[in-house]
Amino acid sequence: MRSWKDFEKFYNKIVSDIYHEPDSLLTMQVVDKMLPGFLDILRDKNSRILDVGCGSGYALEKMKERGFENVEGLTLNDEDIKDVTKRGFKVHQIDFNFMEFKNEFNAVWMRHALEHSPFPFYTIWKLNIILKNGGLLYVEMPQPHIDRLKNSERILEKFPNHYSIMGSEMYKSLFSRAGFRLVQHDEIFLSNMKQPGKTETFNETYDWYLLQKVEDVASDD
Repeated sequence: MRSWKDFEKFYNKIVSDIYHEPDSLLTMQVVDKMLPGFLDILRDKNSRILDVGCGSGYALEKMKERGFENVEGLTLNDEDIKDVTKRGFKVHQIDFNFMEFKNEFNAVWMRHALEHSPFPFYTIWKLNIILKNGGLLYVEMPQPHIDRLKNSERILEKFPNHYSIMGSEMYKSLFSRAGFRLVQHDEIFLSNMKQPGKTETFNETYDWYLLQKVEDVASDD
């Protein structure tokens, strides 16, 4: 018989690491660069879109500006909830591993959230379940720290709330096993970036994936 006591202790520790994600220059620059192409592929402005790990709601606002109004956010942080609500958007205060939606969304936008999952394969499995067949998924995350000169100079694997910074081949395999077809994968290279309140600069590289749900992993329910 399984005992979940240890898991509950572990989960409570993980939840305590969650933090507020206010709008930042870095967030805005990358969203402004990547979101238009995603929306162009999606096309249908009646599409229901979920921003998983929505922070303060900047991407939701940009979606609305492009004419996509059936958009919702998801976060666990109380301050994020307040910010997104003030912006006038529907927001769910739910752990992305325990979403109870099923075949409801046409698209999911997920920037810098999957690396916060301690069990990423299950998270990706859940993303399949919440999407409609043929639905689109955009995932973006930090690239592993391999070469300080070519990739991320900050060792993001050591950040206390990062658990799943893995290479693209591993993630491609997980996406495939969870019923997704890889449409496109590429990198975003950022140079001379600054953290708030600091003068030193750093380079950072992100992996991004555009995926389509081609198999319903919950079809036997």
